[in-house]
Amino acid sequence: MPRDCGVVARLTPKLTSCALWRLRRAALRLLSDRDQDHLGTSNHRVGSQAMDRRARRMKSLARRGIRHSVGQQPETILEIRPTTAEDRGFLEAMLFEAFFWDPTATRPALSAFRQRPAFRKLFSCWGRHGDRGVVAEDGARQLGAAWFRLWTTNLHSYGFVDPTTPEVGMAVAMIYRRQGIGRALLSELVATARADKFPALSLSVDPFNPARALYESLGFQKVGESGTSWTFRLPLD
Repeated sequence: MPRDCGVVARLTPKLTSCALWRLRRAALRLLSDRDQDHLGTSNHRVGSQAMDRRARRMKSLARRGIRHSVGQQPETILEIRPTTAEDRGFLEAMLFEAFFWDPTATRPALSAFRQRPAFRKLFSCWGRHGDRGVVAEDGARQLGAAWFRLWTTNLHSYGFVDPTTPEVGMAVAMIYRRQGIGRALLSELVATARADKFPALSLSVDPFNPARALYESLGFQKVGESGTSWTFRLPLD
C-alpha cells in the first residue's frame, strides 16, 4: 500500500462535525495563519468571487489548503486523502475518464474496456515502489483522483520519459470538472513527488484536452510527442 503523503494524511479519519463547524466559522472570521495551523486540515477552496480584500485573503488560505467550494453548493468541504487498497476500483474508473475525456466521444462500457491489455497494465500490481495517489472526496462522494507510477524502458505508458520520472495520471468525474478539483489534486501530487525526492514528473495529454492548460499553468512543458498526444515534463529539482 502506498505511504501516506505529507499533510494530506492528517485528513484521515474524516473530520468530525465539530471540526467542520469550526472550519466554517473560521472562514467567516478570517482566522490568522496561526489559527489555521491549529486546525490541522488540508482542504482547498475554489470560488469565483470578486477579487476584493476578503476574496484575496480566502485565495491565500486556499493555497495553504483550507477549503473548496464544489459546484453550486456553498463552501463544500473537500477532503483530499492518500489512496488505499480499497480505491483500486475508483482509480480504474478515473483512468477510464482520462481515456474518454472528450464528452462527445463514444464510450464503451467500463466493464468491457477494463479488460483491454493496454488498460489493465496501467494499474497492474498497484502498490509497488513509486506508486502514489490521492483521492478527492466530498463526504461519501468520490470526485476525482490523481496518481503517478514509475515505468521502465520495456514497460511503460504513453507519457514515459525515463525510469526515474514517475508518470502522472488523473481525472475528475465529468459532472465535477472545471471547479478546481483537478488543480487541487495535481498540486497535492506534485508536493508528494517533491517530498519523495523525485527529479521530475511526466504525463501524456491530447493537445486539444482542456486539461492541457492546467498542466501548463503548473509548469509542465512539452518535451515530445507520442502518436497524437504530447508528452509533458515538470522538473522538481
